[in-house]
Amino acid sequence: MQDDIKEQLRGLKILFVEDEEIAREMLENLLLRITDNLIVRKNGEEGLKAYKEFRPDIVISDIKMPRMNGVEMAAEIKEIDKNAAIVFLTAHKEPMLIVKAVELGIKRFVFKPVRLKEIKEILSTIAKEINVERELQKKEQEIEQERDLTMKILNTQNNIVLLSNKHDGIIRANSRFFDYFPFRDLNDFKEEHTCICDLFINQEGLISRQDEIELLADEHDTEEYKHIAKAHDQHGSLVTFAIAVERIMLNDVEHFVITLNDITLEEKALEKARDVDRIKSEFFTNMSHEIRTPINGIIGFADLLEESIQQKELVNYATIISASAKSLLNIINDILDYSKIEEGKLEIEEIPCDIAKEVESVAELFYAESLQKKIDLLLHIDPIFPGCVMGDPLRIRQILSNLISNSMKFTDEGGKVKVELKYLCNIEDECGQIMISVTDTGIGIPEEKREKIFEAFSQADTTTTREFGGTGLGLTISSRLVSLLGGKLLLESEVGKGSRFYFKIDISECESSRPRLPAFKPQRERIAIITHSPYALLTHQSQLLNYLQVFGYKTAYFSSRESLEQDSTIYDVSFIFDDIPIDFFEALRQKSRKSIFVSSFIDNHNALSVDEVIHLPLYGSKIYAAIEAVLDSNKAKKDKREKTKQSSRLNARVLVVEDNLVNQKLITIILEKMGADVSLACNGMEAVSAFQSEVFDMILMDINMPIMDGTVATKKILEIEQAKSLKHTPIIALTANIQKGDKERFIEVGMDDYLPKPITQAQVEKMLGKYLELTPLEEEKSELPSIESDETLDIIGAIRGLGVSKEMILELIEEFLENYDTARSTLEAAIATKDVSNGKQIAHKFKGASGNLRMHKTYESFKLLESTIDKTAKANELLATIDHEIEQIRERIAQCTK
Repeated sequence: MQDDIKEQLRGLKILFVEDEEIAREMLENLLLRITDNLIVRKNGEEGLKAYKEFRPDIVISDIKMPRMNGVEMAAEIKEIDKNAAIVFLTAHKEPMLIVKAVELGIKRFVFKPVRLKEIKEILSTIAKEINVERELQKKEQEIEQERDLTMKILNTQNNIVLLSNKHDGIIRANSRFFDYFPFRDLNDFKEEHTCICDLFINQEGLISRQDEIELLADEHDTEEYKHIAKAHDQHGSLVTFAIAVERIMLNDVEHFVITLNDITLEEKALEKARDVDRIKSEFFTNMSHEIRTPINGIIGFADLLEESIQQKELVNYATIISASAKSLLNIINDILDYSKIEEGKLEIEEIPCDIAKEVESVAELFYAESLQKKIDLLLHIDPIFPGCVMGDPLRIRQILSNLISNSMKFTDEGGKVKVELKYLCNIEDECGQIMISVTDTGIGIPEEKREKIFEAFSQADTTTTREFGGTGLGLTISSRLVSLLGGKLLLESEVGKGSRFYFKIDISECESSRPRLPAFKPQRERIAIITHSPYALLTHQSQLLNYLQVFGYKTAYFSSRESLEQDSTIYDVSFIFDDIPIDFFEALRQKSRKSIFVSSFIDNHNALSVDEVIHLPLYGSKIYAAIEAVLDSNKAKKDKREKTKQSSRLNARVLVVEDNLVNQKLITIILEKMGADVSLACNGMEAVSAFQSEVFDMILMDINMPIMDGTVATKKILEIEQAKSLKHTPIIALTANIQKGDKERFIEVGMDDYLPKPITQAQVEKMLGKYLELTPLEEEKSELPSIESDETLDIIGAIRGLGVSKEMILELIEEFLENYDTARSTLEAAIATKDVSNGKQIAHKFKGASGNLRMHKTYESFKLLESTIDKTAKANELLATIDHEIEQIRERIAQCTK
């Protein structure tokens, strides 16, 4: 019995009010045997206050109490809830209070002394009543909700939906019915009509007024369109409806769901739609092939990345991979843009932009394809081109991408494709027009076919489509876009020799625009161009020479070791092309202070000692940036700029969620230096627990963590915020594996932003400043270590990037080395047993820590190890490389601490 009553009272709150202490304690003990949800108070005032606060389901109260007796308290409770369940405890000598209680509607009394059995019976009866009442209310709510939901669903339909039966006719109609026909409500309709058929006009082959619409539930569509009807709407317009009828049973009564779909416009457009469907089918067939082209670019550069372990190449390759991925969207955008152009809805922007940079970026995108097809891709940008003009960079990119793609497609192996961007000026040196051209040595286009190639879904002939592929939209869209920009796409071509597509458009410089490249000014530095091939036969070397002369440098050209050794000049910078033999470098080291390697993605420079590496294609900004990077004067300027930077102070509490101890310490140092109060959590579960007990201004959340990852922890924190109506705390993702779509994924989970690893002090300050209030703080001067930085260990870069002292960096490095010594045997075992999950987790942690500490080579090694952990031979080779790099770091640290 006790277990039964306890189950009946589960979930019900009981308020017990008794002023006499002994009686209160005795009955409290009895009640606690049968309920876990008991609220006890000493008098009527406290009881009323508790009722308002907790809203108990049952009130058990002494009837006679000082200050406020039970009846007075009950009267107040009844004002709040007239159906409140109240049980009075009373003695026989209190008849007047009992009478007043009865007048209030209270029917349950227990006479003292109270017996457990009696109180159980009363509570059991009340509990059953409450539970029955709640169940009835729940069912009524569910029925009402189902009705409301049904009507809401019906009212969201674009079609007319009716419910009828043979006895009552139409018994329910959605709002669309009254949008079409002139009736206030269903009763208004039924005053004049018994069937929806009454509204239809008589026409051969259609449903008419005499038809019984319910019979359609047993029939199917026919060639005579028997399921089609016409009617005049409330505005007098003739509307065509397609009608569907479905038979259903409701409460053992046969009902019919009637749907009327307005197909007036569809009927008119049916023939046109058939033609469009045919064109679309042919178009999408071609599209499936075209999508493979940019994917090949991605795969090609991914393979080069996997074979290379030098950081500078990785950065360049990654940039091109990203651009190749974006080209996948361009094909899909072609479809949308063509549609918009046809409808006159495509808008042209005029915003400040760097058109030259956009042209450079597009050319870089196609360089992988040019390598695969062995086509020479050249890019020339007018050196006087301004750094900022008003235009539409997206449409310029789109036009140029289509033109280069077209030229690459129709140019054979060994051919050339040249891209030019010119800034056109008149005799008075007034410049306000640009010309973009793409010239190739491809198959050429016959004169009679030249106009046709600008038509949609067309190429020069059908054999061209079969041999070279393509949607036939690229040149059409380019031509239309050029027209929208105010120009005209023109074509010059000769069969067997090639084609030139070009256009001119008016353009204006931004108000504060400056030239992208320095104007001609004689330079004191001397620069050598070194290649193994005759100058007259090469194009990239010629282009490099022209740019160097524009910049004002004194130049010399060498195509043999003998000519270089015979020259007595010591050159400040040498550009070395990747066709020279290795032994050429011995002579070069004696003749040049700085060297820039020009690579066509051939890895023979990996073992060479060079100061900078750049890749084809060459253009002015790339050449000038490389020269700046290797000259000491520019390095000094950079150092000076970095020394004048300011840090910021932050008055906030920040929760750092990170499982890597080195990264924990590093982020803590950066934040504490800014004045933040930092708390740490090693995984998502700890983060959720910390959030429940403390208040934070921001959370920095790692993504990949054991026990509970960052995305799950974020969801739980947001649930807590919502449940407790808390002010939102910004959550910033920390991740070393940011990929396309990750930011959107983080935002969808509920994060506010993300910080990519390896982190820098500047990145942290920028992110904190975006969400919290920062105050400027003069950076303290700290002594930089007297140790040369390189790709093995860039201590100076770590100090500047992270904004910490030399001593702290060295301490972090020592901790990193200790952690590696501890984890190495586990990592080796994971490789041997192909424990991919554990091996990846260890490599991932050390990748992030080495990146933060600017151990560039080690970072790349761990990054590659993380992706090849399942390939035992390759992984062991990388582990040996990492061991060697770790020893080099130990030696460097030993030098630094002497």
